[in-house]
Amino acid sequence: MTAAATLPLELITTEELLAMPDGMDRDLIRGRLREPSMTRRNRLHSRTEAIITRILDAWRVTRPQPQGEVVVGEAGFRILKNPDTTVGIDVAYISPEMAAANPIDTLLIDGPPVLAVEIL
Repeated sequence: MTAAATLPLELITTEELLAMPDGMDRDLIRGRLREPSMTRRNRLHSRTEAIITRILDAWRVTRPQPQGEVVVGEAGFRILKNPDTTVGIDVAYISPEMAAANPIDTLLIDGPPVLAVEIL
């Protein structure tokens, strides 16, 4: 994994991260702001994401109800609290319980996914 640029040293919360006005794509790792070195989006990245999503969703629909969800496209997750760790994930599977606990229109999913896929 490539090194990420570290921003200010003070710890911040997920809520403070979401309130930032500049719209930059950043992660929060143990309360510290990071600007990850982004994988350049390209056809191979997009195609790989689509293939993994299709395979994972095909598996999901074979499961008994409730089935959980597959989310894609840098879906936001707060995976730890106090200090917060909030990241975007290329493809993730969340449990039925987590899907039910997080509203469909939420900005981020509160809790870790069962499976996370990051395409480099």
